[in-house]
Amino acid sequence: MAESNPPDVNPADVDDSTVVAFADHLEAFANTLSDRERDILGSMLYSVLDPWERMRLRDPDDMLSPSEAEILRAIESEQQG
Repeated sequence: MAESNPPDVNPADVDDSTVVAFADHLEAFANTLSDRERDILGSMLYSVLDPWERMRLRDPDDMLSPSEAEILRAIESEQQG
């Protein structure tokens, strides 16, 4: 199987309407899939994210001890209030 490299695209050069249109098409496609196929698509999309972005999307409780998670919530509360 031949390897295909994605085109070199600078995210700063992509306008928001293009991203929204792509997301709409992807969502329409996902709606045609079975639950299992949708889960597989989600896993594939998740796997290509930057590792830091993947970490940002995770629930802190999955990565931190209960006391660490409580400290994080306290810091977030201080920053919001």
